[in-house]
Amino acid sequence: VFRTRPTVSIEPQTAPALGPAQSVNVPANQAWTDTGIIVARGERIQFNSSGDIMVQEGASSGVGGSPVAPNGRLPFAGAGVGALIARIGNSQPFLIGSNSSPIPMPANGRLMLGVNDPNPQDNTGSFSVSISRLGR
Repeated sequence: VFRTRPTVSIEPQTAPALGPAQSVNVPANQAWTDTGIIVARGERIQFNSSGDIMVQEGASSGVGGSPVAPNGRLPFAGAGVGALIARIGNSQPFLIGSNSSPIPMPANGRLMLGVNDPNPQDNTGSFSVSISRLGR
């Protein structure tokens, strides 16, 4: 008598969102946009972002940034001009870009989103960002 074991398939699980996702419009022509969301250090936040902006005449950027040379010092030196960035309160900026994996928050405070550009006033367009809280 042969006994067989049932085949078990294990699917990867993603953490459920805590509450509905919030959508935020991030205008390209302002340095920072207040999301109205208070985060806790270590809390995991997921960003799903889209959109295209003009960072200077003839140069567009998606949420991942553009390779054009900046006209000044970028708020976040590790990413291209126009990339989607964030900060908590007045803390150091960090990159969101096209990353849709959960990001642990580096500090407690109010979540701000921005465009990686030293002079955003001449930019046009906006990014659409869906923000989901995933807990710790």
